[in-house]
Amino acid sequence: MDRLIESVDVIRPLLAGEPVDVDGLHYCVRAEAGALVASPGVDVPLLIGGNGTRVLQLAGRVADIAGLAGFSHNHDATEVRLTHFDPTGLLDRIAVVADAAGQRFENIELNGLLQFVVHTDDPAAAAAEAAAALKASPDLLLQSPFALFGTYEQMAEALADRQRRFGISYWTVFDEWPGRESALPHLAEVIKLLR
Repeated sequence: MDRLIESVDVIRPLLAGEPVDVDGLHYCVRAEAGALVASPGVDVPLLIGGNGTRVLQLAGRVADIAGLAGFSHNHDATEVRLTHFDPTGLLDRIAVVADAAGQRFENIELNGLLQFVVHTDDPAAAAAEAAAALKASPDLLLQSPFALFGTYEQMAEALADRQRRFGISYWTVFDEWPGRESALPHLAEVIKLLR
């Protein structure tokens, strides 16, 4: 986490076309103005995301976009912790960002990480299969803002509802589950319904 905090002192000025002179614990970077910059007039937004309090506080203080993951891992990443995977947990994590952001919260875009996307006529069965992999209850996955199960129409309505309820304006999709087909072609159909 300390490395991430320090990286912001390097990345922000680089993206803004400003000079960088950082000699920290994790980074030693010296760069002239314009060393790494987007096209003139283009502001590159900074996304910081996760589930832990410290990373979300950092997002609230300095990021343009706060990414919400809904879960974390233990220290060696051998165990999934679904600590904030339900709607109440998501609201708690949004509050962490908002508290750290203060007045700037209204200018922060919220991003969510969809962990499961399954096109199906039987959401309960699909959630049960996914829940077994996580050692969680199917009901938790069906209620989770971080999982999406159903027909194209059901998924489109769920995403629209999540934007209304939580203020999440766009989603990133984790789409690399071994043995599972890509959700991206199905999401393309969902997006058509949201336009």
